[in-house]
Amino acid sequence: MNSKRSPAPDRAAFWSRLDEITKEGGGEEIFAKKAGISKTALGNCLDKGEPGRPALCAMAKAAGVNIAWLVAGVGPKTGPFQPKEVKPDDLGWITVNRFEGCSVRNDELSVDFGSPILKVSPEIGSRAFPEATDPKRLVAFSTKDSFMDPDIIENEFVVCEVPTKIIPDQLTGILGVVINGQIMARYVSMISVNEVMITHRKTSTIDAMRVPRSEIGKTVFILGRVLLAGAYVGNRHRDWVTRLQTPDTNSTLFVVIDFKSELRIDVERGLSDLGVQAILDFEHSKITAFVSPLALSRIPTIPGVGHIDKFPVPQKGGLN
Repeated sequence: MNSKRSPAPDRAAFWSRLDEITKEGGGEEIFAKKAGISKTALGNCLDKGEPGRPALCAMAKAAGVNIAWLVAGVGPKTGPFQPKEVKPDDLGWITVNRFEGCSVRNDELSVDFGSPILKVSPEIGSRAFPEATDPKRLVAFSTKDSFMDPDIIENEFVVCEVPTKIIPDQLTGILGVVINGQIMARYVSMISVNEVMITHRKTSTIDAMRVPRSEIGKTVFILGRVLLAGAYVGNRHRDWVTRLQTPDTNSTLFVVIDFKSELRIDVERGLSDLGVQAILDFEHSKITAFVSPLALSRIPTIPGVGHIDKFPVPQKGGLN
């Protein structure tokens, strides 16, 4: 039988597989009996029809083939079929680990990475970390008791990239600094060839700390430039999005979503499929994200997603 329609390649491939198992099963009449369906129903399918789920299951079972192969051409035709496991790295998300410590040897800066603390979607990562040269060397820490007024407030997450070497030209700006074993965000500037000034206020030298260049990597460690500050902390949200170039505010919402940590891969995959720009906070099982109204209506169907709070999209801004 012929049809005047021009089927899409995937549909044409399906009908080809169906025709293949029908011939292998002895032809339309014999195979229809094996599958427990009428010859007319099978003929309609072969004539470019779309069988329903019961018929597909019956035909796959009668032919001894995997239903995934029959329907979509996925996996082997016969034999055991193990769907490919989706790993976090396959989705392009950037994992930011907790900072645990650091040391310097021969000018090489070595960092001890702890457990994952944030997970950043590719869309956010491309804008939040445009200057990052190695996403695997991103570390996160909390600014509890070590805020930097007014740029970074207390109890924010701070993300910075740790360079492999200490480079004098990089010792300026808002950087991650380790002093007496405590990590913090500070404004750092080179006040001379041999001296660095560290302060928690960009416009003030009150409580400033002057450090000889020779002590960097010994008593004081400078990790790298702060790339992102904010995210969801505790029972409130911070408009970390003001540090980024936001999408069209007329069609975008800013949301905070509860999620189940044990289903985080399903959550990441679901958000990626919807093109949602998000940061996952493992510390509090929260997601902060940009979403369109359409995506927002579909997010509740993602396994592991819980309560959703909606907020206005803040104005654009940035760290200086």
